Amino acid sequence: MITLEEIYKQYKPFGMGDYEIIREYIIDNNLESEFLKLIPELAEKQVNKIKYQLDYARTWIPSMPDFPIEDKVQKQYLTCIAQYTALGMDLPEQTLEWAKENIPKLNIPEIYFVPAIIHLRDKYGIEFADAEKWGYTKNNTHEI
Repeated sequence: MITLEEIYKQYKPFGMGDYEIIREYIIDNNLESEFLKLIPELAEKQVNKIKYQLDYARTWIPSMPDFPIEDKVQKQYLTCIAQYTALGMDLPEQTLEWAKENIPKLNIPEIYFVPAIIHLRDKYGIEFADAEKWGYTKNNTHEI
């Protein structure tokens, strides 16, 4: 039986990713049937992740406030960003482009969904103009 470490050393220099290396380990050691037993377990874990995201969204979206923002377009985009964050989803391309262009020019609204501020910062590298004032910069330890 060849070890995972041996296969890693053999294939990593050729640019193989972790998935491919693990696949080679399974095949080279005739462990397909053993790993097939993992499928239901992995499926259950994925279902639980999705349930968690849905439960999270159910708690936030109905209670999300009407953000007190005068500019209707800005309000629409910021609301969309907050809702996508609550759902654990990536932002649509148009919204992401708007965020990249506009968020750095905006101060954090008086009332806003803090996880969205952190999500924009961590996932997309987008920070509000006054993020440092409130401690929401990349160098700060605020987490959700």
